[in-house]
Amino acid sequence: MKRKIVWLLLVLILVTSCVHKELLDPPLELPIWSASDLSKVDSALNGSSTQSLLSQTRTFYVEPPFYKGSVPFKYDTYSVNMGSNLGSYQIANIFSDYVNLFAYDDAMMMYSGIASKAITFDKEGNQLAEAVIIEGPKDQAIVILEVHYDSVGRVVYWCKSKIDISNLGLKEEEYDTHGKKDRDYYFIWPSMTY
Repeated sequence: MKRKIVWLLLVLILVTSCVHKELLDPPLELPIWSASDLSKVDSALNGSSTQSLLSQTRTFYVEPPFYKGSVPFKYDTYSVNMGSNLGSYQIANIFSDYVNLFAYDDAMMMYSGIASKAITFDKEGNQLAEAVIIEGPKDQAIVILEVHYDSVGRVVYWCKSKIDISNLGLKEEEYDTHGKKDRDYYFIWPSMTY
């Protein structure tokens, strides 16, 4: 008798874990990016900005947290130079099969080099994800809310991610996760240190 009860409980647990759970909506209005954000980045990347564009290839020899792929890996960054004493801020990271674009909502974030938000496209121009700072900077960290989409634009995953802005802008934690993520696009975030 006890064996039958245990068996029934196991079957019940298995069945309930297989039931599709409805994905909760992210706690903010979508889309995060506006046409104005895209226009500003496009104008900087295409040379219609008055500030100079800097490009650099970066190489990681050690696998960062949340990165799933081969090491070493390279990607190209594009930054806007604000002048000799003001530094620069990143507007794009180009990886082998996707592109992250970054926007800055105010001068403080721009001068600190910490992007306010990001949007990700595949090489065909399909939007894959977007993210925005929801907390910080505080205690050498920011918290972003990232939202991932499927091929028709439906939200398939969202979470909050803690980014260590004192350590190359690497993601150190994900929490309050919802849905299923195919891959991570925001394992590195523009910060004052990188």
